[in-house]
Amino acid sequence: MYRTLEYAAFGRKLENQRCEFLKDASGAKRALLLGDGDGRFLLELTKCNEEVHIDSVEASAKMIERAQACLRKANLADPARIRFHHGNALLGEWPNKGYDLVVTHFFLDCFSTAEVDRLIPSIRRVCAPGAKWLLAEFQQPEAGWRRWHACCWLFAMYCFFRITTGLEPLGLPEYRTALSKAGFSLKGKKLRMGQLICSELWTLPGRDAEGPYGSAD
Repeated sequence: MYRTLEYAAFGRKLENQRCEFLKDASGAKRALLLGDGDGRFLLELTKCNEEVHIDSVEASAKMIERAQACLRKANLADPARIRFHHGNALLGEWPNKGYDLVVTHFFLDCFSTAEVDRLIPSIRRVCAPGAKWLLAEFQQPEAGWRRWHACCWLFAMYCFFRITTGLEPLGLPEYRTALSKAGFSLKGKKLRMGQLICSELWTLPGRDAEGPYGSAD
């Protein structure tokens, strides 16, 4: 149902946003994917990087089943390299450490700013020096017609997901401040649909510039 609604509302714009910085993941060795849903980005990552070991954490058992089916259909299922974990990311119980790639596409907007302020430092502690963080999110421009355009879309979407999934937050969290405080720097940004949706690439300093959280490997 969600995929049908997504295509009806946005076409393939959200898929394009998910893959905007995919080439920057081609050299990753260990990846943590959060809330990837039905596995569309996971499939693309697996295609572009045949060496990466992936831990995919997802709160929905049904979505995990769909992602596994997606990989099997493409003959890319590999339990030794791609592992699924059914759980709540807010618990901070990560399956591994030393991740050089984190991916959160249309995931952080499921949480409040207070929850994001807890979640991001928790993820940071299992990241390797120089790690990359790819994300795609909705956003609200500050002024003009783009702001009102975004307000209408966001109100409709949050109401829909509140009714259908029990989503508690009613607005976008301020995740950029938390990423910056955790030592990540914004290296790339792409906007679409009147600046309603954006893709961002964030990175940690390398091994020669250890941040306040220390090294994770």
